[in-house]
Amino acid sequence: PAAAPPPPPDGVVALVDAIRARGGDPPAEDEAWRVPCALWNVRRGESGEAAAARLVDDTAIVDAIVADDVALPLAASPRGVAGTLVVHKAAGAAAAAGESLEKVAAAARAASDAVKTMGAAYEVCTLPGRPPSGRLGSDEVELGLGIHGEPGAARAPTMTASELAAHLVSKVCPRLPKASGPVALIINDLGAATPMELAIFGAACVRAVEAKGYVVSRILTGALMTALDMHGVSLSVAALDDALTKALDAPCRSPAMQTGAFKKHEADEAPLVAPDAAAIADAMPPAVKGDLEDSDRAATVAKAAAQAVLAAEAELTALDEKVGDGDCGTTLAQGATAILAAVDAGL
Repeated sequence: PAAAPPPPPDGVVALVDAIRARGGDPPAEDEAWRVPCALWNVRRGESGEAAAARLVDDTAIVDAIVADDVALPLAASPRGVAGTLVVHKAAGAAAAAGESLEKVAAAARAASDAVKTMGAAYEVCTLPGRPPSGRLGSDEVELGLGIHGEPGAARAPTMTASELAAHLVSKVCPRLPKASGPVALIINDLGAATPMELAIFGAACVRAVEAKGYVVSRILTGALMTALDMHGVSLSVAALDDALTKALDAPCRSPAMQTGAFKKHEADEAPLVAPDAAAIADAMPPAVKGDLEDSDRAATVAKAAAQAVLAAEAELTALDEKVGDGDCGTTLAQGATAILAAVDAGL
């Protein structure tokens, strides 16, 4: 917006000065240092070069605008959110390889065009020095919110991980520059999601993206682009070509990310270890009427045991809350439900 202040120059100036002081003269073949960095608040409508002129004298700076957010499809200037990571990775890899400033910028712009993102939160962030906003109910999820805690594009009843993944994929994938082919995912923790939640959500995202006809080739996951203590996640999908794949695979070292992207296992099945033949060579003994090899009696006993477990679920949970982590009743009830389903199916 026109009223936005110019980007604060101190950090960028200090960065360039520190690099000059440490490294001496710039490379002769390029006559410029290549330093990917973010100017968050550059005013739209003003060129990156014009903004840079206010920041660092005698320093060539080119721009690459990141606009990966798809939450507001009619927005004239979409926000840059977690897709910024792909752009920085591409620019950083090009800079580390000694490419010219123009080629670094081209890599960043190509990455920006390739990636789209949308996020969701079950609890929004708490701004420093302020009480929790309380704008979300315990049964609500906010969709398409910004990484600074801006309100989302919509609210909806709480979703499961699979439902949320399917919703985000339905918004993100149609905005990609390709309708199929290899893609990279960023499964991003917005601040307070647990590793288990992120793993479950990530697996659901892989399934949902591949159901759209894409092949998930690379995955970045973790607390990579956070919003303080926001309990939420975001999904970024980047259409890959050879150059962007190579950039994602390039090593890096930063507080949030220490390596390149994880490669998704591409075989049809994970390798299995065959059991020792001696352990399974003995034939099963014949069934004896009246013992548990009698299938009818075994089914009756199994159903009775499973029903007893289901009836005791609340009591088991209450006991486990006193001495453990409170999931005993739920875990046993899931197993009992599976047993009942198997018996009813005649298995």
